[in-house]
Amino acid sequence: MAKYEVAGFDIQVKDNGNGVNNIYLTINTSKKKLSYRIWKDERYPDLLTIGKYLEDGLKLAKSTSAKIEVSDYRERLYVFFKLPEQDQHQFSAEKLDQ
Repeated sequence: MAKYEVAGFDIQVKDNGNGVNNIYLTINTSKKKLSYRIWKDERYPDLLTIGKYLEDGLKLAKSTSAKIEVSDYRERLYVFFKLPEQDQHQFSAEKLDQ
């Protein structure tokens, strides 16, 4: 997993164009910008739970300069996050090209 320092982030819940709400996440790091579209699945059936995990972890990382770990598995449409003081989580997601 690649490690990054969080410079800023944006989390938005909006329609994906098919009438279904998704989380659109952008993380500005010291190395590059990361963008993902994340949706609920059997593992995480609630977007609010996903959003809270991301917001809490990214806020902590930014305020303490702690590194986050991110890895995406494009073929299976997954992204893995390891945020400060939290376990690693896997979400159904699509990496968005910049």
